[in-house]
Amino acid sequence: MGKRPSRGQVTKASLGSSARASAKRRANQRGGRIHAPAVGDVTVAAAWDNTRTVKANLAGLGLASDPNAAVGPTAHRRLATQSSRPGAAAADNDGNDDAPPAVMSVTAAALAARASVGEAPRPHHPSDGEVATVRSLVAAHGAGNFGAMARDRKRNYLQHTPAALRAMCRRVGAAEAAAEAATDAVVAAAAEAAAAGVDVGGGGGGGGGGGKHRGKGRARA
Repeated sequence: MGKRPSRGQVTKASLGSSARASAKRRANQRGGRIHAPAVGDVTVAAAWDNTRTVKANLAGLGLASDPNAAVGPTAHRRLATQSSRPGAAAADNDGNDDAPPAVMSVTAAALAARASVGEAPRPHHPSDGEVATVRSLVAAHGAGNFGAMARDRKRNYLQHTPAALRAMCRRVGAAEAAAEAATDAVVAAAAEAAAAGVDVGGGGGGGGGGGKHRGKGRARA
């Protein structure tokens, strides 16, 4: 009868099989399809070349692939060391130290112009749950009674404070006003087009399509 393996030997064997399985899984992942990096910025995506590497694309666009190395403490120390070298001041006075690039990338120029202006704050769009909560509370307690809204545990089941409910009502009201204004603009544009004699439905093709839909409606009926 053979010697029974100890507990430690069994653990080593199981660990060995687990390591082999992990190595095989990593090898399969490396052998899979390599997807191109997703570029979220529209300005950079317009000039992105999927046949080049990320570093080569950024260098061609005049962008830094490693912002920490470009503007971090290491870059500051490097500039300080260069300025403390003998002859650095003379080079700065002569203008021969670092020549600017002859042609700046159009993409980098567009990004710099956008960064100088800044982005407008994005409006907060209320969720469907916020809209439903605000409508039910306003219908039950009125538009400005935020204290009663906060005490309503049935409708205000998340127990928002009066200040939070006031902000929610403001957001929902602004969103509904914007949607109503957009609808009015569409209706006004359609009325102007109809007054000018423009066929919004697409002319004869639209009429034929309408006949087709009417035929389908009769078939369903």
